[in-house]
Amino acid sequence: TTGGAAAQSVAADIDADAASAAETAKAAADVNKRAYTQEDLYTDLSVVQLTAQMGLINAMIEGLLNVTFGLADTNLDGYISETEAIVFGMEQLKEGTPLARTLGLTGG
Repeated sequence: TTGGAAAQSVAADIDADAASAAETAKAAADVNKRAYTQEDLYTDLSVVQLTAQMGLINAMIEGLLNVTFGLADTNLDGYISETEAIVFGMEQLKEGTPLARTLGLTGG
């Protein structure tokens, strides 16, 4: 059916967007083996907000990946270990942090 084909097309676009953003984030992590600064954080969060408002999924995912890797990959190896993921969740997703405010996280 036409609806089924359209849904498959949208799903394929989303998968392609996510794969492209993941490759970009990995390349950025390899090239930028440096500490992630507050300036980097606010720049990436601004990109996430703007692209979300404009409906630009690729750029929004790329921004979120940049923020995630920038904040979580503390040893700059291009990967997020289980320990880094736990610390990221506990520290960066708590109410009041820039990331939590951008994502609209409030409450418990």
